[in-house]
Amino acid sequence: MMKRPMLQASVAYCSGIVLACLIHHIFIILLIVPATIFLFLYGRKRKVVFSTSFLLCGTFISFGFVNYAYQYTLLSEPLIPYYENNVTITGYIAMHIR
Repeated sequence: MMKRPMLQASVAYCSGIVLACLIHHIFIILLIVPATIFLFLYGRKRKVVFSTSFLLCGTFISFGFVNYAYQYTLLSEPLIPYYENNVTITGYIAMHIR
């Protein structure tokens, strides 16, 4: 029986983000997915009570890893020309008084 599945999912998601931050290789995701499927199927075959936790955690670790990798690579590309350069930012502040 799975207690607190949202806590397990959020911890797994954060673990995926930390894993992606520490290891910048995408092949890790190629190892996580088959390992997750294997643990899930093995747990179902052996009638392990928490086998669905393996599937949940592996899925959310993968989601966290992919999200961080996407944000770190594709979303930071437009900013690369500005790294280590002086830039000027202009704007305005809007105050809403009630």
